[in-house]
Amino acid sequence: MRCGSLVIVAFLSACARPTPKERAPADLEAAFQRIELSRAPSLEARSLLASPDAPVRVRAALAVGRLSDPAAVPALVDLLSDPEAGEMAAWALGRVEGGREALVRCLAAGCPAAAPAARALSGPEAFKQPATDALVAALSGPAAREAALSLGVLARNKEVRFPSVTWAALGSTLHRNDARAAAAYALSRLPRGELGSEGLRASLRDPDPWTRSLAARAWGRQGLPAETLRELFRDPDWRVRVEAARGFSTAQGAQAVLPQAFAEQDSPHAIVALAEAAAQLGELAPEPASFSDLTSRCAAAQARDRVRKQLVDTPRCGDAGWRSRARTGALAAELALPEAREAFRDADGRVRGATAGAAGALFTGELRALLSDPDPLVVQEAATALAKLSPDADSKAAATAAVQRLGPAHERPAGDPASDALTALVELTGPVAGLLPTPNAPLNAALGQRRIPVSVPVEAKAMAARVLRLRTSRGEMVIDLRADVAPLTTSALAALAGGHFYDGLSFHRVVPDFVAQGGDPRGDGDGGPGWALPDEHSPLRFLRGSLGIATNGPETGGSQFFLCHSPQPHLDGRYTVAGQLRSGDDVLDALQPGDTILSAIAE
Repeated sequence: MRCGSLVIVAFLSACARPTPKERAPADLEAAFQRIELSRAPSLEARSLLASPDAPVRVRAALAVGRLSDPAAVPALVDLLSDPEAGEMAAWALGRVEGGREALVRCLAAGCPAAAPAARALSGPEAFKQPATDALVAALSGPAAREAALSLGVLARNKEVRFPSVTWAALGSTLHRNDARAAAAYALSRLPRGELGSEGLRASLRDPDPWTRSLAARAWGRQGLPAETLRELFRDPDWRVRVEAARGFSTAQGAQAVLPQAFAEQDSPHAIVALAEAAAQLGELAPEPASFSDLTSRCAAAQARDRVRKQLVDTPRCGDAGWRSRARTGALAAELALPEAREAFRDADGRVRGATAGAAGALFTGELRALLSDPDPLVVQEAATALAKLSPDADSKAAATAAVQRLGPAHERPAGDPASDALTALVELTGPVAGLLPTPNAPLNAALGQRRIPVSVPVEAKAMAARVLRLRTSRGEMVIDLRADVAPLTTSALAALAGGHFYDGLSFHRVVPDFVAQGGDPRGDGDGGPGWALPDEHSPLRFLRGSLGIATNGPETGGSQFFLCHSPQPHLDGRYTVAGQLRSGDDVLDALQPGDTILSAIAE
């Protein structure tokens, strides 16, 4: 099902509500954009929360949520009973310090915005102090679906502890038609707990493929017998097979079922997931030569080499181009093999960067040397890797020297490679004098300064298009752009397409049953257009076919975008939703790493 175009105020979930006939006036919308780009709490926005016009109240709630304005909490609480603005107010409270308690009270009291409150309790601010007790209690009520989805998102917080009754409550929720998929989602993310298998077993046969896929992953996550997953490897939906494979790594007796699961597959996506599961189980994947496509061959090769902890198949699974060398170098660094040292000296910066990004403590010296690399994106990868290793004095001294060398780039905004390298270096060295003021918001944050106004690239000021047509080597995809909620982002995408920026670029990253990502002029995941976009987060959900903007932290979006293979609740409100796939589902499913964008046209 595809949603129609919604105006600026019509969203909590895609297609969840009819489109209001009114929208905030154009002059007010321009004012809201100005307020949001200031990235500072705004009395003007707070005052508009009390507007007599519902579209203005809703738009004001979006603005204060994007600004994470704690002074807006009382007014947002008042809006929770507003039939027009309650949903947006709940979303904003999940992003504002002090909003969590109000959401818990709303949920417990069954207020009109109880379901949105349950969803908002996994928002970026509420995520820091999870209200798991309140969400578990809500599993028996009308907000069960949203509460279960939030529990699944909160499982990403490694410090959260779930009440012992969580698994039994979710098991009961599996029997509810309105919340079965959400309960399976939570169980596929939560750690193992006491859970009866009957509800999940029934969900494995659900008519809805997303429910089946979630139940398959949950089955393995909860340590149930792998034999039950065997029949799912003949499921007509490849996403179900992918998640069954992901369940293997923690299911009982998976080693016995693994060979047959491989033998029945013709989907590269499923083979990639099975290869990863085999490596986690310490089992050898089939010989790479047994697969006809490059994606499957290289997935099997890397999985086999991870188990053997030596480079045997990976160097031979592709051609001798930079992608093959980058793949080999990164695996060598990951496995702490001496072959990585050759990749650190490769003539192509993309190979050096990929190797640095995977390197650990054994290669501290090599990473330190790369801080003087002529490619600033390689410097960024090396600095990021060193920052994870409790860097010693020598590494900090090398990083300080790199800061001095790249220091003039602090005058450039985020998205400039040298300026972005400075951000990674400062995260390694700590604050450095002489880099302020800077228009680079992430660098400013790394220097310990308050949020600053975000600059808007010229491309984002162009007329927004309604549709983006991507003609790829697998076929055409047509995407409805959401200029109503992300006007700057969609304008920038349209301008890039109009300038033929995307023509000839690749989909460099495909994670089965997650996303297909493209739009990088370097082709390695580190490139961009030379500028960064402001975040335009909203309550829109990431559904199958949603177009999102890839980032490397706040305010770092550029030309790279991704399309979701399936709903991804953990991305909601954390990345910008810029569009929704109208046609070309089969093309999205077929995309593999290296596939090409032949042309991109904005209309």
